[in-house]
Amino acid sequence: MTAQLGANDLDGVTPLPALLREVAGIEPEPAGMHVLLDGHGVRSMQRLVLGDLAGGVLAALWPAELQGQAQYLYGSNRGESVVAAARDHGWSASASPHVAFFTAQPAVRLYMSPAIDAVKYARRWEQTDLDWIRQFQPKSVRAELWPWLKRRGYASVRDDPVLDQFLRILGRRPAHMRPGLRLKHRWDAEAIRGLGGRKALARELQRHIDAILAAAGEPPLPASRR
Repeated sequence: MTAQLGANDLDGVTPLPALLREVAGIEPEPAGMHVLLDGHGVRSMQRLVLGDLAGGVLAALWPAELQGQAQYLYGSNRGESVVAAARDHGWSASASPHVAFFTAQPAVRLYMSPAIDAVKYARRWEQTDLDWIRQFQPKSVRAELWPWLKRRGYASVRDDPVLDQFLRILGRRPAHMRPGLRLKHRWDAEAIRGLGGRKALARELQRHIDAILAAAGEPPLPASRR
């Protein structure tokens, strides 16, 4: 897959604010699609999404989505543990490195799609690539960061046109290297019925998410603390 501006991981997902509120114990943001975890003691990830996807329920987390979150997660050697915890609970885990700027909405971030397993990816950032999680001036993005991303296999020559688009948007602002992860799991209608309905699903969601948070050295969801 090639790089692109913006993420498409929530295409076709519609909000489930009541379920999200019950699972997280946090008031959803106005659109009803996600809650913010970083105001509740969580340092490695900002957003939890719950939504309806084709009649099932999708849960999604994005560890290391922002620069400070990435520095905390990989600097404390917890990235591999987070991937392992997610996969142990049946979640998918994929690499999501991207370049963005302060206040950049997801639609204008430069997302790459490297063909690298999430465990190996996390290990790289923990062991050899940590110093690259930092700020770059616009000229350095093309001259320094982008060639390094190609050498590491995070980007390729096919992605050069997307870099050009991003740099036009970036202008004179500094850019941030953000080695994110995408964690997702979907319960289809049959799986929800097998659990015994939405109440049981809410408990299972809490159990899964709390396990991933624990692997990152984070506190459980506020709803679980009550």
